[in-house]
Amino acid sequence: MDDFTVPADITYDDFREALPKIGTIVDSNNVEHEVELRWDIRPYNFDNYKKPGQVTLWSQFFKLPLEVSNTIPSTRLEIKLKVIFE
Repeated sequence: MDDFTVPADITYDDFREALPKIGTIVDSNNVEHEVELRWDIRPYNFDNYKKPGQVTLWSQFFKLPLEVSNTIPSTRLEIKLKVIFE
């Protein structure tokens, strides 16, 4: 995902609302698929992010499209997002 820039004084609720809702995954055939993302950001973690500064978030909370299956054995699937607090 592209870097995600937000103001350093953003509130927790505004931050959660602003996080990307859609991400793109690429399968082993190099075909792109959009997935709906959910982020597990807790107030305690948010309050400890360095602001201004940056943090990397990981989303493992998405379902694969029906036409895409995981490997056997399963591969850990996650989407990485670099957040920059300005």
